[in-house]
Amino acid sequence: MGLEAECFRENWYNNFVDNLTKIEMQLETPYGWNEFDPLRKEIAQCLLSGLYLAAVTSTNLLVELFLKVILIYQDAPTATSYCNAEVERFKDPVDEYSSNFLYDNVINALKKGLIKEKEKEQIEEWKNKFRNPFSHADVKKIFDRYPSMIGLVGFRLVPQSKKDAFEYFIAVDKLIRDVISRNFKEHPGTGR
Repeated sequence: MGLEAECFRENWYNNFVDNLTKIEMQLETPYGWNEFDPLRKEIAQCLLSGLYLAAVTSTNLLVELFLKVILIYQDAPTATSYCNAEVERFKDPVDEYSSNFLYDNVINALKKGLIKEKEKEQIEEWKNKFRNPFSHADVKKIFDRYPSMIGLVGFRLVPQSKKDAFEYFIAVDKLIRDVISRNFKEHPGTGR
């Protein structure tokens, strides 16, 4: 085993139990939505493995995907049977929301009553704190967030992002569970 693999194995082994205690509920409790349950699980696995930057960027994806999916289901006509053209059922809402900017989908979700004003504000904070800096590699915003990451050894972003990665994922997970609970008594695509 090479040095990098050995370091990864040791880091994973040393941090697994502590990391699991922080996110066990999020890992073990599915949303019941195939559209984003795999991503929830993957983010949790990143956190368990010490892949904190990967967890942050994947959590950014989870926020955007969640908003798009709930807006699409909200606007899609109700299925009369599973044999009716599912593609046609979703065509218009997919066209409307899939290419929207995050801000536009946040506003649409608020107007439709899917999210509350406080949740809108939380998502906007995440957008400025995590999504824009990390997903767009906005170095200035990252530096502003982590001023101590520059030093003799260069960028030290990974250790700095550990705390944020857990807090961000846990907060996003809570928002998703709250929104689903309030708005969808059953999955709108499967009726379960």
